[in-house]
Amino acid sequence: NRTACSLALPTQRCSCSLSANNSAGISPAASLLLPDPRDPVLPPPVALNITPLDDRRLRVRWAAPLGQLVRGYVVEWCPVASCVQNWHRLPSNITETVITEAVEGGVLYNVT
Repeated sequence: NRTACSLALPTQRCSCSLSANNSAGISPAASLLLPDPRDPVLPPPVALNITPLDDRRLRVRWAAPLGQLVRGYVVEWCPVASCVQNWHRLPSNITETVITEAVEGGVLYNVT
């Protein structure tokens, strides 16, 4: 089973579709728009707050960047010691989530 891959990306804006194939079948494709590296960097959400709920759950809360049209969010997290990135894509009306995947007690995480 492969759980990670690397892609050579073009230097302009493009989209990427990803699906999983396993014994249960093929998942619906998830599409991501990858920005042009020359596009202006979007401001991050404000008031990012991460609270451990227990050894297996982290609550992440934020507020939308001021004056920006938001189409959605991507919450990313990984252990500081070995940063294998995990992520969830969320719609623009959501400003809180609980991370339960790939979280262990006593481990320091980067969350963005």
